[in-house]
Amino acid sequence: MPYSDQDFMNWVAISHCLVRAPAIEVASWLSAQPATLAPAQPVGSKTLGDCLSLLLPRVAPLASRWLVLQGIGEFSMILDNFRLGTDARYAPLCASQLKCQGLRCVSSGAVRGVKYRATMLEVFENGVGTRTVYAADDGGRWKFGQSGAPMTGEEPERYSSHRTRDRFQHGDLLRVLEALGANSFAPAWYGAPGTVSGFLLARHDRAVAEYAGLLG
Repeated sequence: MPYSDQDFMNWVAISHCLVRAPAIEVASWLSAQPATLAPAQPVGSKTLGDCLSLLLPRVAPLASRWLVLQGIGEFSMILDNFRLGTDARYAPLCASQLKCQGLRCVSSGAVRGVKYRATMLEVFENGVGTRTVYAADDGGRWKFGQSGAPMTGEEPERYSSHRTRDRFQHGDLLRVLEALGANSFAPAWYGAPGTVSGFLLARHDRAVAEYAGLLG
């Protein structure tokens, strides 16, 4: 079944990581990790829906496929096919290894069928956490939290809003990403339709194959 750009953006919204480095460097780092067994394969001249079809099926408890896509500008993006969203550890680990900035982004509130809604930004410089801000519903009451110095684009006065869920919303996250030149929620950031480029990595060990067959 073909997937649309909107299907891709829904997967991005659940969780993804951004790294201020070229996609080829990020893919090389990822391919060197113990869990990634197959060499990175170039992905070129694709739509975002095509890219999603390469990444699926969703699996648990171990991711079996990874996409590293080049954005317009200095950042590239990491997605995996773990059923609950991309592993948060890629941002600090890759940023530490490549000596650069990494971000973890979540904006799952508008995605149909998501159980736990959240808007979240985590920033790492050379692997060290420098900024976290979030509003999240983890199955009970909405919670808000922050640490570190605000990023360019943030509006800290909003963090005293009466409703906790209003303190950090999708638009707040977008302002930070736009200030960085890395609005990964905008299809145009990946290039014109049919020109999306990056790398696909896959893990083919027996355990992942069995989970993919059971839960795909």
